[in-house]
Amino acid sequence: MIEIIGLTFTSGLLATSAMAISPPSGAPILMDGKCEASEWTDAALVSSNQGHTLRIKKSDRYLMMCITYPEDGRGTFEGYLLTDKQKTPLNIHVSAKVGDREWSPSGWPAFEWWAAEGWWSNAVRFNSAEEGETRFLPSPAREVQFDLDHFGRDGWRIMFDVYYGRLDDGTYDTVALPADANFENQESWISLDF
Repeated sequence: MIEIIGLTFTSGLLATSAMAISPPSGAPILMDGKCEASEWTDAALVSSNQGHTLRIKKSDRYLMMCITYPEDGRGTFEGYLLTDKQKTPLNIHVSAKVGDREWSPSGWPAFEWWAAEGWWSNAVRFNSAEEGETRFLPSPAREVQFDLDHFGRDGWRIMFDVYYGRLDDGTYDTVALPADANFENQESWISLDF
């Protein structure tokens, strides 16, 4: 168990998990960010919240996830991961940039962009810059793949904060997957049993 700034993180499966699943075995996917139905029929629908869905499946070597968005979705998210090999929280970020950072006693460091190790997701695609505003192509889905040899197959816990709308103060509103998960309560994260 690790306690950092009042937050407690426990590596390994907990019996008190809000959601514990065994990802079904499935066929490989093309990481194109489309989450085509034909590629995900063999996956488990794990969570749904305000039009956002999370599907999960595995192959011998990879854990694959598909996050779909409502029509006006931004296609960006923060993911949080713990495993028996990843003993401190790893924050994965997907937007126009892909990167990660690991929690430390002093808090979150800056992201390491494009240096993702053991995982990947397709980035949000740039469209244009008009009138000083960067515009991106619509993003109906995002696909993420984790290398089980890198992260191991035991003690998995994961959650996502999916960005979907800009607030008046310039920040973004988020939707949690699973619906009642939050970063401060690891027991609310999805627990995966391989």
